[in-house]
Amino acid sequence: DNNSWKDIAIPCYLLLGDQDFLTWRREPFDRYSAAGDKLLTIGKDQSHSNIAGHGGAPVEVKRLLCLNTGLFFHTYLRGGDGRHRIGTLEQMDGWTLERKLDPTL
Repeated sequence: DNNSWKDIAIPCYLLLGDQDFLTWRREPFDRYSAAGDKLLTIGKDQSHSNIAGHGGAPVEVKRLLCLNTGLFFHTYLRGGDGRHRIGTLEQMDGWTLERKLDPTL
């Protein structure tokens, strides 16, 4: 429902393909507050299956996803300092990154 995401206060990183139903799939990011940091990467010419690793995504796409999700987990689970770099590793043409960074962190 319209309030499903309002209380999410932990770091979140959403990865989407631009061939998905973007309006619907990006709702969690759009509805999250910045509490805890929220990040969104949208892959150009990618489907949900490719992003999930089931659609034969090119090696470059897999590398981008692995490096950035690894940095996300290193930052928020292990106390790393990569907060401002998540989503920027191996950036590809046409891919976009949006951030809502919690000013209290």
